[in-house]
Amino acid sequence: MRVLVTGACGQLGYAVSQELAVRGTEYLGLSALEMDVTDQASVQKRLRAYRPDVVINCAAYTKVDQAEDDVGECWAVNVNGVQNLAVGCGEIGAKLVHLSTDYVFSGEGDQPYAPDDCVGPLCVYAQSKLAGELAAR
Repeated sequence: MRVLVTGACGQLGYAVSQELAVRGTEYLGLSALEMDVTDQASVQKRLRAYRPDVVINCAAYTKVDQAEDDVGECWAVNVNGVQNLAVGCGEIGAKLVHLSTDYVFSGEGDQPYAPDDCVGPLCVYAQSKLAGELAAR
């Protein structure tokens, strides 16, 4: 199995890449400089060249507070980028694993969240991550 990891220079992407290496899984980890998820042509070029079976999307705009002032960039990465990956994966028959955040929930309650719990994003970052989840589907 061939795996492509986006956002491989970030904290999560690096950890995922290290785990794949330990397991002996063939993978290619790409930074934002190597594949800009917000650019459909860049995504298609990389996916067609590597032809992964699975794409693990760790690319994300994660500056929660700054997202309120940088809505366009936040949305470009967390929504449009995910949509570009989903379309690209569909074109080559790859599976997309998209990682989100607990920020999509309201923060109320005292129990761990379950995947089917009601969402209630309270900020731009959270709204973009929820929209990214929907784009991945």
